[in-house]
Amino acid sequence: MLVQKDEIPWFGDEYYVKYTYIVIGARGTFHYPLVDKLDTYGGVMLGYTIVSNSTNLPSTFGTYSYTANSFTPSFFVGGRYYFTDNFAAMAELSYGVALLNLGVALKF
Repeated sequence: MLVQKDEIPWFGDEYYVKYTYIVIGARGTFHYPLVDKLDTYGGVMLGYTIVSNSTNLPSTFGTYSYTANSFTPSFFVGGRYYFTDNFAAMAELSYGVALLNLGVALKF
């Protein structure tokens, strides 16, 4: 989820541009370990994207708002390398929501 509000000073007045970007979805993965300590996987996410934008800019630019909602499928492949039984570095390549995800994974 991303919500951003940019305030714009304009000749003593305050204006804004507000963006909202939300993805709701469910993911399914198939894990196939190729190497010891490396968890490789691929999968699909079925999601719904909600996007909105609104402004209160000066009358020369106009005040507007819009929403754009859509079904968002996503396909991905990734891997997690476990340094210990509970801590791993992870990377995913995907199409749909994000092109690259990097991070850490923890098992509790």
